Amino acid sequence: MSAATDSSEKLKARVSVATGPDRGQSLLVTEELIHIGRGPANHLKLTDPHVAEHQLSIVFRRGRYAIYTPLEGS
Repeated sequence: MSAATDSSEKLKARVSVATGPDRGQSLLVTEELIHIGRGPANHLKLTDPHVAEHQLSIVFRRGRYAIYTPLEGS
C-alpha cells in the first residue's frame, strides 16, 4: 500500500453547517484539501451573505486536520 493511499484511507471527517441559511448542509471530507465559502470553486458552497467567497480551507496532513482562513482583507 502506498503512502498516498494510506493517508487518504484515514480521511473520515464530515463538515456540517450548524446555523444560518445553509444549516443542515454537510460535506464528507474525501480529499486532502477542501475549500468552503460562497464561491463556485468551493467544495462546500454556501449562500450566507456573511460568509466570504473563500471562507476557509481544511487540510489533512500527517494524520491531522488543520483549518486555514485567509488573512483579513485578502
